[in-house]
Amino acid sequence: MGIRYPLPMEDTPAKRRWYRKYMRELSDIQGVTYDHNEADQLYEELLDDDHWNFWVPVTHGRTVVGFFTMCPPPHCHPDTDYFLRDAYVRPQYRRLGAMQKALTRWLKLYPGKYNLLVLKSNKPAYLCWLKVFEEAGYKPMELRSLEEFEDVEDDIVMLGFQPTEVA
Repeated sequence: MGIRYPLPMEDTPAKRRWYRKYMRELSDIQGVTYDHNEADQLYEELLDDDHWNFWVPVTHGRTVVGFFTMCPPPHCHPDTDYFLRDAYVRPQYRRLGAMQKALTRWLKLYPGKYNLLVLKSNKPAYLCWLKVFEEAGYKPMELRSLEEFEDVEDDIVMLGFQPTEVA
């Protein structure tokens, strides 16, 4: 039967735990103290916008090993169709193709142009996204600079991807 795909952003204790793991790791990468309350606040913001966020489980076999959240317009860059908002895979399951498989499945169901934000200091994630999208048949694309994104932190880069073969 499998997991219903994608999952709407309703609250569950498991999703909240996954989001805390994700935020703890981001805090470690940024070298800041993990704030449990801040993680919960950001998670609540996702729930408040459940009409446009989708929670996509990342699996390895039958085990859920991570997630990503996806947003369609108008909550993405205007040059793209979707915003990959958050993504996390448990460290012991990285480099096993779980995110590649989950994202490729999503891209087949929802083809289009995508954008995401990556910490510049997280070079492994940056390289991972380039590889994941390339292997799914996508190539990097230029995104025009927008005033509403000027307040994005200095340590963040915005990436854009489009299908290699444009119909």
